[in-house]
Amino acid sequence: MDQYGTGRLGRSKEGNIKVLIHYPNKSADAYNSVLMDGLKNAWNILVAPRYSSASNFEFKPISGWQSIDFAEADMVEKSTGKTVHVVLFKMHYSNGSGKYLEFITLNKNAFEQEFGAYHQESYGWEKLEKMANYNKFAVAATDLKGKWTSNFSGLTQYVNANTGASAGADTHASNQIFEFTSGSTYKWSIAVATGFVGNIKFQAAKSNGKFSMPDNWRINFSDLEGKPKKYNAYFSCIKGARVLWLQDTGYGDYTGFGKSE
Repeated sequence: MDQYGTGRLGRSKEGNIKVLIHYPNKSADAYNSVLMDGLKNAWNILVAPRYSSASNFEFKPISGWQSIDFAEADMVEKSTGKTVHVVLFKMHYSNGSGKYLEFITLNKNAFEQEFGAYHQESYGWEKLEKMANYNKFAVAATDLKGKWTSNFSGLTQYVNANTGASAGADTHASNQIFEFTSGSTYKWSIAVATGFVGNIKFQAAKSNGKFSMPDNWRINFSDLEGKPKKYNAYFSCIKGARVLWLQDTGYGDYTGFGKSE
């Protein structure tokens, strides 16, 4: 797989618009205290290698609570020889989930008609932001066969406000596994370790049963922790693999699972 996934918006008034969702890249995503330097570094890594020449460069990052990378130029594609307008965009969300998006249009006017003109405020970028959500793909029952694992660990360090001395550390670690087998059957297990260092408590649970899929975005399990449960589901792509995202409909967050075998 290449360094990005591709989404197409279809035909606009002035031609096709292509949006590339770049996979995480340690070099391009590395923190830089100088926003402009970080943006130029990402451009050189993610964009520049696929074009033979460029003109009308503009690098216009925006500082804020959630800063924004924005750069644009007229570029000549190596693959086609065509001149196109390229915009590199990233919203640096506070939770670290931002992705670099590359917008390729016939010209600057075509980009602005579809997504709006550049502005210096750190809000009002929803049309560009929502393109990251196109890295979602339907799930078929045949795609699930195998073992899918999710691991999480975290630590909170406490310090005495008066003395500055350590007041201990609270830890949380979990390992959750879904194993889908033939005949629409599954095995599920979870192991959790929580508590202050030196007094960590361990818990575990497991179930097995039958699963069904009313459509390509939902999975019903016959037994998880002693009762039936319904999950929302989708795949996202990362370089060389897929991530299975599952959301218990009784809770708010999705959990990502990687295929381990």
